Amino acid sequence: MGRIIKTTPATACGNTVKTSMGDITVPTGVTRCIGVSGYSCGGPGGVTLENYSGVITLESVDQAFLPQVVPLDPVVIVGTGMAHVQPRIWPLDSPVTPGAKITCSITEDMAIATVNLGRVTLIFE
Repeated sequence: MGRIIKTTPATACGNTVKTSMGDITVPTGVTRCIGVSGYSCGGPGGVTLENYSGVITLESVDQAFLPQVVPLDPVVIVGTGMAHVQPRIWPLDSPVTPGAKITCSITEDMAIATVNLGRVTLIFE
């Protein structure tokens, strides 16, 4: 069947509070989760050279390989209204059950002046 990519909706992060980005339902026809990616990036008002960092947490009552925690890629504000996002896919090799729900959360390392939006992406095969 190939690879299937599922992404949570953009959701306001809760700074240093673990915040759910939503659930991703494991698609039919896949057997493994092979990667995770995510970001948290602010809107207007970011401070130059401020770093956004934290962790992505994957949890499920349906999947034996969870919970998992991976680093949230850092975002550096390089100037007023400009951010440098470095998308990265963290490799996984975890069996999954089609139809299971995986809850994706982001916890940022520090309070940020803006309301950041976050998103988590899972890659299945």
